Amino acid sequence: MRTENNLKKQIKSTSKLKIDYKQVVYMAADINYTMVYFKNGVSKMFAYTLKKFEENLAIRESFKRIHRGYLVNQLFVEAWQKRQVMLVGGYKLPISRRVNYHQIKCLYQSQGLV
Repeated sequence: MRTENNLKKQIKSTSKLKIDYKQVVYMAADINYTMVYFKNGVSKMFAYTLKKFEENLAIRESFKRIHRGYLVNQLFVEAWQKRQVMLVGGYKLPISRRVNYHQIKCLYQSQGLV
């Protein structure tokens, strides 16, 4: 139990740190927490939901919600397929069936990724 309480305290204390969104490759939902994956390979957990991050105006334009559990920084997309996005660092993430295929296709075509 002690280690669980220490982990929760650590998560709460790191949640107050400012994030340089230009260094974030993607974010993954984990119930009421969000794992943030950075360009340098480091990942950190924050005590905020993915929806809270998505609502932040600072990231609204550079990030795209590709799945219920993922927010992707469009600057780090290397390749795109119909149901999968490949990111810098070798990350492969699924694209939800609910995401509008044509919107995603147009977005990535404009960036020359299709």
